[in-house]
Amino acid sequence: MYLTFIYLANNIKTKNDVQFIIIIFIASLLFEGLLGFAQHRYGEPFFPTALGGPAWIDSRVKGTWLSYNDFAWYLTYFLPLSMSLTVSQIKPVYKIICFLTLAVGSAALAWTNSRAGWISFGVAALFVVFLGFFKIENKKSLINIFMIIVAILIFIFPLYPRLYNKIHGRLTGEDKGAAASRFPQFKVAFNIIKENPILGAGINNYSEIMWKYDDTEEGLEEITKYPVHNIFLHIAAEMGIPGLFIFIWFIAAIFYAGLNYVILNENIMVHAVIGMLAGILAFLVHGLVDTASIGSKMFVFIWFFSGIVFAIRKIKPDEQKVAS
Repeated sequence: MYLTFIYLANNIKTKNDVQFIIIIFIASLLFEGLLGFAQHRYGEPFFPTALGGPAWIDSRVKGTWLSYNDFAWYLTYFLPLSMSLTVSQIKPVYKIICFLTLAVGSAALAWTNSRAGWISFGVAALFVVFLGFFKIENKKSLINIFMIIVAILIFIFPLYPRLYNKIHGRLTGEDKGAAASRFPQFKVAFNIIKENPILGAGINNYSEIMWKYDDTEEGLEEITKYPVHNIFLHIAAEMGIPGLFIFIWFIAAIFYAGLNYVILNENIMVHAVIGMLAGILAFLVHGLVDTASIGSKMFVFIWFFSGIVFAIRKIKPDEQKVAS
């Protein structure tokens, strides 16, 4: 994954390189959103298990992923990018595509029934709105668009009580002990960190050794077979406290570089950077209550986004101009 970051950071040299990658991201998000709609509508996977797709679909859609939580995590990575590009100065046809992608992707996220996904996307959306507001010259138009969207949502929600009841019930209803189960997991993670504070237990070893450190009253076997649902505790347990600090330093460096670029530049790439930073933020927020090892597939996108953000800073200004 680190080599992926190094490759992208040093080999993306033009605006066209960035556009090519973003097109792939948006096309993939559109496909996943439409697949989520089909799964919600018909209750079938519509994606072969031979390619890693889900074997079955219940009330929660999964896209091409085995887990609805992983699907939600994926969506929160890329929805902020489509959202940021929607309000950027790109050609109308591309703006419409980004808006449609945002619409179907948001619907798919709602159908995953993932509270962590909803909250993390909400945080990322606020990040995009805040930075996007200051980077758009015609702020009056942006305010008008925002007010229209709010008015439409207020009007639509009463017409779709099923969706409203689904979201409201998930946020306020019984979670079958899912939230309470996090605390025993945290205790086990702290036990591992206490015994392996410097080097950790080794990447991808958490699931193999967590039973040895289980001194909870409930017992992990009665709660879950999965590692701790917190990426920061997971990293500290597997890589040690120094490893966690290095990861936090890396994330801080990404945001420092990205925000500097956003503040100092006025071009289309600014909105791409805002969207990718928001995607990383959504991942981190979601990761407070979900599980993923730093060596797992969910971390791949952080290295992708980070490499692109670092590469964009080196593209010459004349390479970044886009025709309106």
